[in-house]
Amino acid sequence: MNYKQLLQETKAKQQQAAADRQKAEEIITRVQATLKRIDKLEAEAP
Repeated sequence: MNYKQLLQETKAKQQQAAADRQKAEEIITRVQATLKRIDKLEAEAP
């Protein structure tokens, strides 16, 4: 494997990692919002 191929693969992996990280952050945000709603519902429950 030559240097150029290695560089291209590394770039592709970095881009995929960035996309995965963004997806994870979106999921975390949704989970946090859901937990807030649950807390609110529990607080309102008799």
